[in-house]
Amino acid sequence: MSIELLARNEENNPNRATKNEPSHQLHNSFLEFEQAATGGCDFCGLVLECFQRTPLTRRKGDLWPRNQTVAKGEPGTMYDMAKVYNLPDKIRLESSHELYHKTIEATCVWDLLPVRTAPTDMIPLLELTISAHESRQPTLGKFRIGRLPIETDLGSARTHAVARKWLSECQRSHDKCSSSRLPLLPRRVIDVGTSSQRSRLVMYQNKRAPYVALSHCWGGNIPTKLVRETLIPFGRELPPLPANFEDAITITRELGICYLWIDCLCIIKDSLEDWSVESAKMGELYRSSTVTLFALSSKASTNRIPKSTPCPTYSFGSALIRVFDDERNTDTVRVKHNTQDNDRDLRSAETASTLTKRGWVMQETILAHHQLCYSTSQIFWTCPEKFRAMNGICAPVLSHEVWPVTMRVLHEKRLRHDSIDEIEKKAFLLEYYELVRAYSHRNLTFAADLLPAFTGITVILDVVIPGKYLAGLWSEDLHRGLFWATSEATQPLQYYRGPSWSWVASKLPDPTTFDLKLLNHDITPRRSGNFFGEIKAASLTVEAFTMPISSSAE
Repeated sequence: MSIELLARNEENNPNRATKNEPSHQLHNSFLEFEQAATGGCDFCGLVLECFQRTPLTRRKGDLWPRNQTVAKGEPGTMYDMAKVYNLPDKIRLESSHELYHKTIEATCVWDLLPVRTAPTDMIPLLELTISAHESRQPTLGKFRIGRLPIETDLGSARTHAVARKWLSECQRSHDKCSSSRLPLLPRRVIDVGTSSQRSRLVMYQNKRAPYVALSHCWGGNIPTKLVRETLIPFGRELPPLPANFEDAITITRELGICYLWIDCLCIIKDSLEDWSVESAKMGELYRSSTVTLFALSSKASTNRIPKSTPCPTYSFGSALIRVFDDERNTDTVRVKHNTQDNDRDLRSAETASTLTKRGWVMQETILAHHQLCYSTSQIFWTCPEKFRAMNGICAPVLSHEVWPVTMRVLHEKRLRHDSIDEIEKKAFLLEYYELVRAYSHRNLTFAADLLPAFTGITVILDVVIPGKYLAGLWSEDLHRGLFWATSEATQPLQYYRGPSWSWVASKLPDPTTFDLKLLNHDITPRRSGNFFGEIKAASLTVEAFTMPISSSAE
């Protein structure tokens, strides 16, 4: 058996665009397969060990249970069930991209070998992973074979080199990403200095230079933050910082960039005026950053960004498989049953992250053009043109699939009212309320931040959507925006977040549609001129049909 043989079998499969049962038969029965395993076939020996050491599960599902092993020879295993059925074993070549309903043509790497010995409603698929060495990763046509090795220390020189390479490729060769004009620096940024020179806070006006923005979890109070009293001392030299910030400085230096923006070190926290001015710019700040650094695996500022994890230990052995049919070509890849595979792609890392459950981070994630994400076990890169992962599994980012029109518009280099046509505008407004629904599920420490934490998105959308922005709604689409409902029992608000007729007055809005006409509106922002931030008062006058409401005696 070879990878080339399995790939040829997939190419000849007329239904290969969908996820099918394994189709390449290795043996006529499980008994014949067991004889091959005991006869010295390394691959069959690996599969047999997986069956003999995995407890039997009655749970229906596509994949083999993870992190469950027993000693060889114990009763009640997958091996016992497979022997009962004694059916042929089948295998196919697959890509992780198919987990996200992508066609094989859209993939660029073969990295999975699913094995079946019975229908999946009887025994789940055993999923084996293919690993290659980076220095000699074989290819078949346009496909790379196997996953790349991952560093156990994400602060290593190799990890930094990979990140620099991704940034360089993006700047040099991505049409959607390259720009001849440097971004405008935020009002305050950290000059990261060098490894032998302490960092300091600097202030600029209208200076253009590359900079990194950090997206992170506070995880409670941060003792080292910018207040009026520390403004001058921070300008001379920053004091010792929490591990999260020190790591962000190191990564910025390794990327070859001089400036870093961190919210609690660049916005004066005991100045409401400074907070109001600077927080209103945060959306554009993340959108314009050269790189936004996402500390996905850090729950607090005291946590490190690049983790050092021990080498993974596998409960089962591994086997080498030839890549090519021609035995004169000795290229091989290693196959193993990976029981620790929860962090292999960006989507899994985002789902498990505390950071992505924060309300403020939604606009940071959606608006940042170039993202360098640190999970527990590897790093990821995403930009308008490419998705990359250190292990070579480049699954799509969820936001680009859920809100495709919104993401395209938000990442346009030049936004204008005619950026989208009438059909796209309808889809765009529908996506807006899906965006609102997703945002409403996120956590905010302060209720007053509900609209400010969404400002970065709405300010940019206001350039594209005709009409007026009205405390979370749009006059262009008021007939839908006003008629929201909630799937939760509403509680009295302790703090005025916005008018009762807007979704900001509740959670989990579910808009419906009625016909009405907007006659007048009056929005009073808490800070003069900032209609996208906190609202002090708001009113609407509309014309629409009404219906009587009668109350029951009960």
